[in-house]
Amino acid sequence: MLIGAVVMIVAGTVKIGGPAEGWNRAVGGGRGELVDFRADLTVRFTIWSGAIGASFIWLSNGVTRQEMVQRYNACRTERGAQVAACLGLIGTAVIELLAVAVGMTIFAYYYTCDPLKSGRIGRPDQIVPFFIMDIFTSYPGFPGLLIGCVFCAALSSVSSALNGVVATAGQDVIRKLKPGLSDFKYTSLAKLISFGFGILNIMLAFLATMLSGGILQTIFSIAGITGGPICGVIILGMFFPRANSMGALSGLIGGVAVGVIQYVGSQVFSSRSPPLPLSISECEISVNMTQLPSYTSDQYTTSITGITGGFPSTSTLPPTDSESHAFFRISYLYLQALTTISCVLVGIAVSYATSWNDPKVADPKFLTPFIARLYAGSKNNHRRENTEQMYLRKI
Repeated sequence: MLIGAVVMIVAGTVKIGGPAEGWNRAVGGGRGELVDFRADLTVRFTIWSGAIGASFIWLSNGVTRQEMVQRYNACRTERGAQVAACLGLIGTAVIELLAVAVGMTIFAYYYTCDPLKSGRIGRPDQIVPFFIMDIFTSYPGFPGLLIGCVFCAALSSVSSALNGVVATAGQDVIRKLKPGLSDFKYTSLAKLISFGFGILNIMLAFLATMLSGGILQTIFSIAGITGGPICGVIILGMFFPRANSMGALSGLIGGVAVGVIQYVGSQVFSSRSPPLPLSISECEISVNMTQLPSYTSDQYTTSITGITGGFPSTSTLPPTDSESHAFFRISYLYLQALTTISCVLVGIAVSYATSWNDPKVADPKFLTPFIARLYAGSKNNHRRENTEQMYLRKI
């Protein structure tokens, strides 16, 4: 996949006339702002949504997903697992940067004739395969090789996820219900479960084509609803030894509820941010001007220049929803942080209301090292006080 991304970047850059020309086109199309420091949770991509929201996303991915924990357990030592996690973060950063570079290259290549606006593709998700077929059309077999790279990366992720799901189902369900099941029957049943989940994945893939929003946004939203509360429970156990089981369960339910409410509300009340302008000024197509949207209002105006001609230098956006719906307009990148924090807060509150656990009975190996050392000191003090009391009683 990395080689395929690099090949697309290099080939596209050569076609458009070099990196400088590509950057000039990105700036001209309103895509030259690399960092946005606005402290607005409703803006989808800012430095804060990347630093805070994405940090919670990758934190959850690294500590709650069974396939990730399985990889850590495969390391010989704890140090090896830490190195593997760090290398994974570096690899993820490289992939993200390459993905951004591929997107900028594709935009620069179709600078004056966007395939989506011109109707040559029906969805934004089709842009990468279309670009591969377009730019490498004179090299038989090469487009298929590059698309195969994309599918190879996808299948490797799906296979590890399926393996993790089957391992979890086998140990937490099958072994609990049938503790005396033979290894042969257990393996056969696990294969059937894997086959069933594979069929379910295929069905969900067809369902994804009918989603109105982007696939990436939907994936991150679902992960925020499910993975965020699980991450919150783990944080609750590692950092708050006084938390009890009732608090953990309530926090899990509360986190999921907050995530569902925010996601459903975002689909009902949220006004989608208008996309950045795209141009079809040099496309060899005929555009029916009567079908183009036009807005006239005392509050805002919009220009169709970005559709039929060049890129507008300034624009006034349509009015947003009322402030009462601001919660539902929060960027989906913050959803994981929102559900994680909600789970922790609800867990602490319910644990306090239903009597704290005694931290002295908590197993230190399940606590983060700082908290373990802190309560280890309190345990030693407690033991010292008990010893002194016993000594005084004897006297």
